[in-house]
Amino acid sequence: MANDWYNAMDDEGETPLSRAMKCGHDALSTFMIKQEEDDRPENAAGDTLVQRAAYWGLEQAMQKLLDGGATTKERDLRGETPLHKAVRRGHGDTVCLLLQGGAETDSPDEFGMTSLHWTAINGRSDVAQMLLDCGADVNMRELTNGGLTPLAVSSLMGYDDLTEFLSSRGGTY
Repeated sequence: MANDWYNAMDDEGETPLSRAMKCGHDALSTFMIKQEEDDRPENAAGDTLVQRAAYWGLEQAMQKLLDGGATTKERDLRGETPLHKAVRRGHGDTVCLLLQGGAETDSPDEFGMTSLHWTAINGRSDVAQMLLDCGADVNMRELTNGGLTPLAVSSLMGYDDLTEFLSSRGGTY
């Protein structure tokens, strides 16, 4: 699939997966590969329309769903909210709609990963700013890879600009 989030190249020609492998954090690399497998459309049985619109970044569909009373707080089988999916796939406009619709920024999935953790994996400073401006906790710790904060994840991944930004907003290791 051409739009796999873990293979999306940044301005330096790196992908989240290549960065995770280069940083030597094997658990993080393995976690990302498993998450990508879980994200595949054929494994999305049971996802609601809101979850699917978030995953694919379908802004117009998302707006119609939200206008029709859909909730941003629903969870899939892994405890992910639509915000997790939109952030991981890098759909900034969809993230914005979800935040305007009341999405909870610090809602962890079953692994303790918040949307800000996924932003740190993808290196998206623009999305990190949106989340922090909406009240995201810059120092939440995930549960799977040693209790990493978003700042620690972005630092491990080599996203210097994002690491500096998160630090400027009070992020710690």
